[in-house]
Amino acid sequence: MSGDGGPGGIAALTCMAVSPFETNCYVVTCADGAACVIDPGGDAEGIAAQLAAQGGTLAWILCTHGHIDHVEAAGDLRAACGGRIALHRADLPLWRNLGAQARMFGLPEPPPLPEPDLVLDGDGELPLGGGSIGVLHVPGHSPGSVAYVFPGARIAFNGDTVFAMGVGRTDLWGGDTDALRHALIAKIFTLGDDVVLHSGHGPPVTVAEARPNLAWLG
Repeated sequence: MSGDGGPGGIAALTCMAVSPFETNCYVVTCADGAACVIDPGGDAEGIAAQLAAQGGTLAWILCTHGHIDHVEAAGDLRAACGGRIALHRADLPLWRNLGAQARMFGLPEPPPLPEPDLVLDGDGELPLGGGSIGVLHVPGHSPGSVAYVFPGARIAFNGDTVFAMGVGRTDLWGGDTDALRHALIAKIFTLGDDVVLHSGHGPPVTVAEARPNLAWLG
């Protein structure tokens, strides 16, 4: 992995609380104007307004996983601002069953989402502006959970894989505690102690700060 998302680095990073679950949605704009939105779980209009305020041109709508509170506004945001939707293949069943997810939580049933523009497989990189961001497959909270890494900026957006005080739940569809343990040890904890983890809920935490809270991982 190289770069931090574009020449000159990140110019603006905003965290917005969206959806009834107060999900963290991130709007990232690079110095060259290329932008991405991570986990648009609701309020497409507000996200679009923030994107405009940061002067960004939307290149990617990056979904860390397919749970409704992280993806519901993805289609509306793409319709309003353009950009390409990326989601891991293993979470396509969640993506395609948004109505069932809504019913499970007693929420109004939303319209179906459009198919993602890019279906991710495993680890890799995505271009953003003149640079690139890393993609790490970190299953456990869901089968297709991923983390998006900006190595030059020393930050990663890990969805509901790890929080400031714990880890994501594994009792939802496709959850796997053993897979989550492996993903944390093999991928998240090897990013470097100074890397700041931006989670799907709650405040950010460095890898070093998160590690003592997860001693049970072994």
